[in-house]
Amino acid sequence: MALAPTIGTADVAGEALLKLSGLEGWWRFAEQKDGCADEDNQARVAVGRWSWDESTDDMVFGKVAEQQIGFYESSCELSHGQTVGATLIFDAACSGEGETWTDRAVFELNAPDRVTLSFASGGKHDLVRCPR
Repeated sequence: MALAPTIGTADVAGEALLKLSGLEGWWRFAEQKDGCADEDNQARVAVGRWSWDESTDDMVFGKVAEQQIGFYESSCELSHGQTVGATLIFDAACSGEGETWTDRAVFELNAPDRVTLSFASGGKHDLVRCPR
């Protein structure tokens, strides 16, 4: 699948990645009121630099270099960030359930604890930050 044309300003100084690092952590789907407590990760999304720690059987944030989005059975590595006002746009290299694909991930920063995440291929999710 071809990516959408580039919009906004190139992330020469890492502005989009810096703003994304401020979003690092768990986010729940807005319609899932108990999503932050979902240890199966079906109702929450991991955003930022995270990896799974086998020894603690838990997600650890800030330990790897790659910025990612993690869903229940898929994840996307983010690159080539751009900013357009309060919107962050990234190329996304995704994988899950035995497949790989490319997409464009768009984060609309609505408030410090609210983000809308959408993909060029379809899908739009209102997210609420989980307590740290």
